Amino acid sequence: MTAYGWPVDLSAQEAVVRLVALNRERAVEEARGEVRFLRPEFQTGRVKTSRRAIQIEATLDAAVSLPSLPEAPGPMASALLHALRQEGVPVGPRALAARFGGRRGRRMEDRIEQTLAVLAVAGSVQRTQDGWFTPRRV
Repeated sequence: MTAYGWPVDLSAQEAVVRLVALNRERAVEEARGEVRFLRPEFQTGRVKTSRRAIQIEATLDAAVSLPSLPEAPGPMASALLHALRQEGVPVGPRALAARFGGRRGRRMEDRIEQTLAVLAVAGSVQRTQDGWFTPRRV
C-alpha cells in the first residue's frame, strides 16, 4: 500500500479495486503510446552483475486513435456514461479524460466534472471518495 501511496488500512477488496483502476489507466496511456518505465535496477532483478543496467525504450506501433470528447452537452453526457460503464469502478475526471483524444487539461476535466454533476442530479451517476461511477441497474 505504501508503494502506491494508499492508506495502509485498505481492505483487500479495496486494494484490488484500486489496482484494477490503475491497470485500466495504464492501458489507456499505453494505447496513446505513453509507457512508464521502471528503473532498470529493479527491472534486472536482484542478481549482481558487473555490467551496469541500461534503460531501453521500446518502439511502439502507432498509437490507437482515441475518440474526441463531444462538445455538445447531450453527446458528451452519453460518451461519459458509456466510458463509466466500461470502467466498472469509480474513476475521476482525469482518468475519464484519458479515454478521449484531443487537448487534455484542466478545462477538459472541468467540463467532465460539470457534466457528471448534472448526470448525478438525474440519478445516472454517483460519486464516492474514489470517483464517479454508474450504479448497476437491477
